[in-house]
Amino acid sequence: MFKKRIYVFFYIFLVAFFSVYLCFKIQERDMIIRLNNHNLSPNTYRVTLKQNVTLYDLNQKIGKTDLLNNVQVHYQDCENKHVTYFYGKGSFTAPPMLSGHFFSDSDFESNVATVVVGKNWQNKLYRPKDQAYLKWNDKYVSVIGIMGDNYNSELDNQVFISLSTAQLQDAYSNNYRILLDSSQDLKPSEIKTALDANSVKRQVTNHFIVSDESWIASHWAQALGIVLVIVLMIGEIVFWIISSKRNYDETMFLKFDVPRFIFAEWRAFSVCIALGLILGGLAGTLFYNLNSYVLVLCFLGGLFVCSSGLFYWMLKRQMKKD
Repeated sequence: MFKKRIYVFFYIFLVAFFSVYLCFKIQERDMIIRLNNHNLSPNTYRVTLKQNVTLYDLNQKIGKTDLLNNVQVHYQDCENKHVTYFYGKGSFTAPPMLSGHFFSDSDFESNVATVVVGKNWQNKLYRPKDQAYLKWNDKYVSVIGIMGDNYNSELDNQVFISLSTAQLQDAYSNNYRILLDSSQDLKPSEIKTALDANSVKRQVTNHFIVSDESWIASHWAQALGIVLVIVLMIGEIVFWIISSKRNYDETMFLKFDVPRFIFAEWRAFSVCIALGLILGGLAGTLFYNLNSYVLVLCFLGGLFVCSSGLFYWMLKRQMKKD
């Protein structure tokens, strides 16, 4: 019995470690998807205005309204998919930076345009001394930061520009694709009211579980890994029950207290998997650099509850058969 518990503990320890690895790969894949989408989240809205207004007036409206806080607005150039004119308000999610910094509030009110470029632009910049410049529309614009990460993504080819106030007054909204993203939940009605918009639609349409770009399609390898973890946990339950068949037979023959026996087996199994999941999960979190531990805690907690409950049900059913 002791050897079996040790075996189960190490088995669950490895399953938990593998589960943390899956959570790490899910977060990594989510990061790549976000970077491929210009660092925009799935909660991004595409906004169509009723009137053709200057970007300066639109930025001023966003800055003054209390309905829109902690937002980033991407005015995407319809003629050049690699160019985005950027405006931010409050606390918004900045892309990962290799050097320099992302836009600050002062850049959005500046009389001089500034640029943040993806890492693939590094060799195309003009560097007379310590300051780098990007040649844009026959003018040299100061580069304040270079975006990028260890992953290769579409963000590496992007150019984010914070226009000067004069340039904003010469740019009109009808010439751009307007995307609005927020770190908070925004209602389309609030955006419509704040911006006098004609239509506000989600950039990615969410369905019951998946989106237009199916989660399973984007995370197929991790989805298979989750299925494997479930199969492994069920296999461990079956192994414990089968390996304890002799104890079941003795219990039935000697007419011991069956409910107490079931509870003792369930308690022993639950303690083994709890220790394995906790220690395996801790080892995994120390080995892998996770952005958030919520997914890991929910996944391992769900494994424990479901496995423990399933074991009790299967064991009770087996005892009734015998």
